[in-house]
Amino acid sequence: MRVFIQKKGVSPLIATFLLVLLSVVLGAVVMTFGEAYIGENAGFAKGEPEVGLGCETIKFDITTIRGVPHVCIKERTLDISLDNSPNTIIDDFHARIHGSEGVSNVQNLLDKPLERNAGVRLRIPYEYVGKPLKVVITPIKKTGGALAYCTEKSIQIENLPDCE
Repeated sequence: MRVFIQKKGVSPLIATFLLVLLSVVLGAVVMTFGEAYIGENAGFAKGEPEVGLGCETIKFDITTIRGVPHVCIKERTLDISLDNSPNTIIDDFHARIHGSEGVSNVQNLLDKPLERNAGVRLRIPYEYVGKPLKVVITPIKKTGGALAYCTEKSIQIENLPDCE
């Protein structure tokens, strides 16, 4: 004797609708998580214009007087004159002084930003590092409320003479 078991299924129209709905919901979830992740890691992915740190246009140099760079050491003070280019304003500088017995980091060297095409003379007191061997001057640019240390634009000075 044959027994027929009745099986009821979902109609093809409803099955297609459920698959499309499932695909849309999964796509929306993936897009939401992806947008949040990319938004944290790259501002341009949200359609915002790409903004650099502002370091690209920075160009400064040590002032030279009669062909001699104006930088010298006297009684744990670095005396240096810097000239800014007409390209951009520099908000601050950071000095790192390497010596025979340690390293001294000095921040907040400017009272006010260094204007375009301007110069400044800095007298930078530092902690005891032994005999100073090298100085690294790094410009700082304020971008969007945050400070960017423009290390690729740093100037390194070795063989520091004593001030006369």
